[in-house]
Amino acid sequence: MVYKEFYSNIEGIKVAGVRPLPENADWRQLNPNKDPNEPPKLIIIDEYQYFDAFMKENRSAHNRIGKDLSTHRHYGIDIWFITQSTKLLNDYVLENVGEHVHVHRPKKKKTVDVYWWSYCQKSLSKTAFKDADDKQKWHINENMFPLYKSTSAVTDGKARTSQKTVSAVITFAITAIILTAIILNGMESYTQMSGNPFDDVAQKTQLQDTSVDFIKEQDDTATTQDQQDQQEQENRRVYLLAQDLPQDYEIRRTEPMLQVRGVMQMGGKCLAYNAYGDVMTLSPTDCKDYVGTGRVFKATTATPDQSPTVTNISDQPTQITDQ
Repeated sequence: MVYKEFYSNIEGIKVAGVRPLPENADWRQLNPNKDPNEPPKLIIIDEYQYFDAFMKENRSAHNRIGKDLSTHRHYGIDIWFITQSTKLLNDYVLENVGEHVHVHRPKKKKTVDVYWWSYCQKSLSKTAFKDADDKQKWHINENMFPLYKSTSAVTDGKARTSQKTVSAVITFAITAIILTAIILNGMESYTQMSGNPFDDVAQKTQLQDTSVDFIKEQDDTATTQDQQDQQEQENRRVYLLAQDLPQDYEIRRTEPMLQVRGVMQMGGKCLAYNAYGDVMTLSPTDCKDYVGTGRVFKATTATPDQSPTVTNISDQPTQITDQ
């Protein structure tokens, strides 16, 4: 659905065209006659557990605002609810959820993990996250902060995992989505909602170009962050391989004659054998490494690989062979 009107109670929101919520968040007032010719509307309710119609304590059969959520499409209205926990809401809300989005911000990261489900997840367990219909990573762009009243929980970069942090990050994401939706709906929708006509073609072009640049900046920044994370992981992998594997491991892995299949050390003498049973000459350092780690090459019909065996160096004969 392409929305033409937006309503929200996000504190201090400065996106032009977003109107305040109707009284008591009674969304039905926006199209009381269910007129199909009314422009499609999106309502975004922040901290909606504080509204009587949606809070957990209100399960009254006379709660028409809550009960009528099952017919919201008849009004040409979609509703996005923002809350810290589904446990704060009544069943009129939970049973009518068509899509559940959970935002998690890892500690000290400028990216957030976003999970999607096609129904409400009442318990966010490890299994629920594993079975999510979709998962994405979003980058927090600080250019968005002036567009609403943000909290220090989002901007200070410190490690926080409180429910307030979750709500603040979701508010950030929703604000970004509203702005993007207005841009994509075009200038006609924008001017109708804001009540400020832009007759000057140059002004329209400038605003559209700025919007495109903003979206591109978001994408480029997220891509750069992902590339940096991947490079950091690769550098760590190379470091660990260099620390844990014997010297010249890659060469020995593909050449059976150079593969150490058995090692025996007694005192200061070291005997090593390759895949063909030939005696090999090992340096004291290599001998100590093979005996100390037990990483001799395992005999296979395919490309030889290593199989770790635990052993110790002592004054008594120590022998390691492939298994």
